[in-house]
Amino acid sequence: MEYFRLMQDRRHLNTPYIHTLRDVVRREEDLYVREGAMVPDHSTVFVYPDRPCEFVSILDEQIYLVSESVKDVFSMYAPLMRYKQFFLFNNRWGEHHIYHAPIFRQLHCLSPESSWNAFRNRVIHCVLDKDSIGDDPIFKVADAGERIVVVRLDVAESLLRRGIIDFRMEAMEVR
Repeated sequence: MEYFRLMQDRRHLNTPYIHTLRDVVRREEDLYVREGAMVPDHSTVFVYPDRPCEFVSILDEQIYLVSESVKDVFSMYAPLMRYKQFFLFNNRWGEHHIYHAPIFRQLHCLSPESSWNAFRNRVIHCVLDKDSIGDDPIFKVADAGERIVVVRLDVAESLLRRGIIDFRMEAMEVR
């Protein structure tokens, strides 16, 4: 089975930056402690109002947020995945958009063949262990030192079939 890392498309330069995010989520790990019990189910956050924003399908600079259409696809393949809803609001330009923070299943699935930086706190070349993945369609790689969200080939194809194109995929090595 093939897997892909799912990321924000960096060609979009005016994506929203949430300046009130720390009022809701102090750190991303709060989403994974007891399935985000400390994070409200619905939050309104404000983005910097200096320019109109490009509300793309996946935002991953601060925390991992997906649009409603991506959430719908994720829900088809992982119906039990929980989400926290964020209402992003740019009050100067009158823009708003609803995003969802998925509470991914975290898998310890790094192969020993993965390579790390000199401090061993960040993966440079990620190789996934196929036995550790099992049949999970969507997951977050645990202990990689960075956010690595992985989807199975059928999930990636489903996103593309539905016209969701403003994201980036990178093929993952699985052994």
